[in-house]
Amino acid sequence: MPYLGNAPSAAFQSVAYQDLTGGTGTSFTLSHAVSSAQEIEVFVNNVRQEPTVAYSAVGTTLTMTGTIAATDDFYVVFQGKAVGSVSHPTTSPLAATTGNFTGNVTSSGTITASSFSGDGSGLTGVSAGKVLNVEHASVTAGASFSLTAGTNTAPNYADTALTLNITPSATTSKILVLGSFYHNSSAGNYPSTMRVIRDSTAISLQLGRVNYVGNLENTVWCASINALDEPSTTSQITYTAQIGNPSGTTVTTYFNSNYYNSGMFESFLTAIEIGV
Repeated sequence: MPYLGNAPSAAFQSVAYQDLTGGTGTSFTLSHAVSSAQEIEVFVNNVRQEPTVAYSAVGTTLTMTGTIAATDDFYVVFQGKAVGSVSHPTTSPLAATTGNFTGNVTSSGTITASSFSGDGSGLTGVSAGKVLNVEHASVTAGASFSLTAGTNTAPNYADTALTLNITPSATTSKILVLGSFYHNSSAGNYPSTMRVIRDSTAISLQLGRVNYVGNLENTVWCASINALDEPSTTSQITYTAQIGNPSGTTVTTYFNSNYYNSGMFESFLTAIEIGV
C-alpha cells in the first residue's frame, strides 16, 4: 500500500508504558515528553484519572492533584507515543505460514508440527532412541565357495558380496544390524553357517547353521541377524556377511543359491544408527 512521508523504520508497534509505582508525592518525571495531559492515561490502583482535573502534564513533568503513596499501583500509558521495534514482541504470539531461521530456535514450551525435515544429527536435548542414519544393501546373485576345513567352534569363513558401509555421527551411537541370508552346502552331513563382521570383528556367533540333506538339493536355508552393535567410532565402518564351513573337511557352500538354483533369492543387510 502506498503512503506519504518517510518509510516506517520499525516492523512492530506498541504503546509506551511507564510504571511509577513506589514513587511518592505529587510531582513525577515522565520517560517521554508530552504537550498536554490528554496525551497520557494515568492510573492509580488501576483507576483511570481525569486529565486536567486529577493531573496535569507538560514536557516530562507530571503533576498530580492528590498525593501518591508508595503503596499505590501507579502507572502511565502514553497514548500519543508508539514505540517501534524490528524485533517481534516476546509477549505476542507469532503466526506465519513459513519461516526460515538461520540461528537457534529456543522454546520453553512444546513445539508441534506435522513433519520435520533433516537427519536429526544436530538435535540436542532429545531423549535416546532417535534414528540418525540408515544404510541398506542387498544381493540377488548366487555364489559358491570351496571352503577348507574349519572346526565346530571356529568355522572357516569367506566374505560374500553382501556388504555395506555406514559412518556413525557420534562415538556413543549404537548400530542396529538386521539381515537375512540364504545359504546351503553340497555334501551330506556337512553344514554351512553364516555370520556378520564389522570390519574384521565378528558381531555375531554362527547364524542358521544347517546340514545338507540328501535328495533335497533344491532346499535353501535362511539365516537372520538382529544385533545391536557398539562400534564407538565416527569413522566409516563396513559390515560384511560371511559364509562358513564348520566341518573338518573341505566343503562347497552356496550363498544366495543352492546346489541347482542361483539368482532365485535375495539376501540383505540393514544398518540403523541410533542416537544415545
